Amino acid sequence: MQYRNVSVVTSFVALTLFLVLLLAPWLFFFLFQVEQNGSASFVARRTAMLFLGITIIAWVSRNESNTRARLAISLGFSATMFSLAMLGVVEYSRGYAGTGIFLTVLIEVAYLKVCLKGKRSLTRLN
Repeated sequence: MQYRNVSVVTSFVALTLFLVLLLAPWLFFFLFQVEQNGSASFVARRTAMLFLGITIIAWVSRNESNTRARLAISLGFSATMFSLAMLGVVEYSRGYAGTGIFLTVLIEVAYLKVCLKGKRSLTRLN
């Protein structure tokens, strides 16, 4: 998949996550089978702001040529997806998340594979 396409998809997914975490965080609590309380909602709203930043980075960089900046963005997204997938498995095994976490783990692993494939082609070009 081309970097532009991955960036556009990333920006829309991140924008959706931003809006849901900000306006309807209960959807995440339901999906992950996590208790909703004031502290969890506080963290969800702060996490929403991180997804807003990812939205902007992905959208603005969508037309970036094969550069070190694009490689850095791909590596950053790859590290994020790997970390989130591993954290999801750990939190499930610790009993802090329900089986719904595996939906996101699968998506994060698939996204990681796409990012790493793009990283390999970028590395060859640089």
